[in-house]
Amino acid sequence: AKRNWLLNKLPEAAHTAVSIDAFEFLDAAYSHKENWDLMVIDPPSFASAEKQVPQAKASYQRLFEAGLKCLAKNG
Repeated sequence: AKRNWLLNKLPEAAHTAVSIDAFEFLDAAYSHKENWDLMVIDPPSFASAEKQVPQAKASYQRLFEAGLKCLAKNG
């Protein structure tokens, strides 16, 4: 991420890279009243087999709901 900010001439100080479980990150952000105007939530596949699809759908739903809680008004 940092390399791409530099390649695109974006100020590194205006960005933060984190390496944490997305659910933990969004829960902590919500509890600290953090929000963003734009969020890109692009999770990996949560299902590698057909029988895992229902649980994967529930995980996607939980992730997107957690993200929406951190989306700024009109974001």
